[in-house]
Amino acid sequence: MVSLMNPELAKKLINKYGIELQMIVAIEEASEFQKELCKFIREQHVYPNMGIKVRLTLLAEEIADLELMLYQIKQYFGEGFQKMIDDFKVKKTLSISKKVND
Repeated sequence: MVSLMNPELAKKLINKYGIELQMIVAIEEASEFQKELCKFIREQHVYPNMGIKVRLTLLAEEIADLELMLYQIKQYFGEGFQKMIDDFKVKKTLSISKKVND
């Protein structure tokens, strides 16, 4: 994954704006991603001639925004928090893998 976001930049952003404000921005970005994903699905049916590249570009931008905000939140809470996330990912992946393979 290519990104110029790094721990130092994340820390500077959190120090400048505060973690609460960055969490609010993360919520906003999650909402914008959700909206764009809904539009992506809807527009496939309503505007079938609209280029897929346009829809994918809009969706990709919202994913990038959300990932940048999630990165900042993960950096704020530290390595232990990332480990919790990773543990949940493993647990949930095993669970859905079992459902798919049964």
